[in-house]
Amino acid sequence: MVRMKNIRYPNLAAEMARTGLSPADIASVINSTPKTTRDKLNDKYPWIISEMKKIRDDCFPGLTLDYLFYCEEDPMAPEKKAV
Repeated sequence: MVRMKNIRYPNLAAEMARTGLSPADIASVINSTPKTTRDKLNDKYPWIISEMKKIRDDCFPGLTLDYLFYCEEDPMAPEKKAV
C-alpha cells in the first residue's frame, strides 16, 4: 500500500495500490531513488514529463497522463484570482 503524507496525486496513488506497486517500484522504472520518487509523489519536487510518460507506458498503459497525474489543489494555498 502506498502511504503518502500529502496525497497530491490521488489517482496515481490509487492505481499503485491496485497494482501493488511501491514508490521503490516506480523509482526503478524512472531510474530514480525511492526517496526522490516519494518526494515527487508528495509534491516536494516536480515530475519531468519524460518520467510521467515512462510511468504511464510501463506501469499503466491503459490510462492517461491527465488521469494519473491529476493533482488536487492545496487547501492551504492562497486563492488564485483572475486579473
